[in-house]
Amino acid sequence: MSKIRAIVLLPALAAALLAAPSFADTAAPTRAEVLQALERAKADGSYNYRFLGYPGPIRRAGPEKTRAQVLEELERAKADGSYDYRFLGYPGPSRNAAPGKTRAQVLDELRNISPEERARMISLYGPLHDR
Repeated sequence: MSKIRAIVLLPALAAALLAAPSFADTAAPTRAEVLQALERAKADGSYNYRFLGYPGPIRRAGPEKTRAQVLEELERAKADGSYDYRFLGYPGPSRNAAPGKTRAQVLDELRNISPEERARMISLYGPLHDR
């Protein structure tokens, strides 16, 4: 390295190192301090649950309903058809649900399928499912 570069770079490097904050100077918060800050954030609404995939806390505006009132409303909604299971992503209950097949019946059907049907299943699901 040339003398001019050394004369210019060494003081600049020393100044940069001295000006940088040291991580040892800042103490990490204690667990109690972190929990207090979390509770304050939850209380004032600044803590956001959504980044974790959870809904935020429910803020109630009026008087709460009793369990009996909620169950009564649910039964009334089921009776008049306004309650819909699909909004939860689940299929609704089947109105005419007949008893299903037994395991033995399903296995018999699988063993007795035609070669054309077996070839169609292999083309859809791959050869690993042909067992």
